[in-house]
Amino acid sequence: MQAAHKGKQMTALPAQPQRSSLVSGLAWLLIIVGGFSIVIALLQILAFSFIPPEKFASMVDAPKIPFLIKLIFTNLHLIFFSFGLLSCATLICGVGLLLRKYWGWFATILLLVFGIVWNFGMLFLQNALFAAFTEMAPELAETTIFAMFKDGLLIGFSIFALIFSALLLWLIKRLTAPEIREEFQPKAM
Repeated sequence: MQAAHKGKQMTALPAQPQRSSLVSGLAWLLIIVGGFSIVIALLQILAFSFIPPEKFASMVDAPKIPFLIKLIFTNLHLIFFSFGLLSCATLICGVGLLLRKYWGWFATILLLVFGIVWNFGMLFLQNALFAAFTEMAPELAETTIFAMFKDGLLIGFSIFALIFSALLLWLIKRLTAPEIREEFQPKAM
């Protein structure tokens, strides 16, 4: 405990919990990534706003275009807007974590869980997109190079998803450790 001198009288000050460098580092990383991705989202929305909607409509009206690709192209504005919202949430989580707010801690854990779910969801989407491409060009799907490319990407992205998800799980485990949770407890007045 620290002591404060007040004349000849000594009073004990309550001990402050030590601030974890992991939390501070993660907070700054979220702030930086959130800030940059907000800029990217704004540029995507701006670029998309210059493309006339009828251009996208004509691109997906072809008879051989699979449903999944039509769905993606007709909803690009929602995808870009969702990316912008996720970027803002990342920045806000970083600020809350840096200020050691309970809501920042909780929201960051939710964001990390979302990242894990997103990784594995994207693996399924990637498989579905490859299936859609083979519908569009069945002669391409029969080539050896396409099969090698597809398999290589699926293996590579699967390994990436497993490693990145393990990292996110480790961060969740560390953030929920008692010594780190203590930093996010409300302060007594």
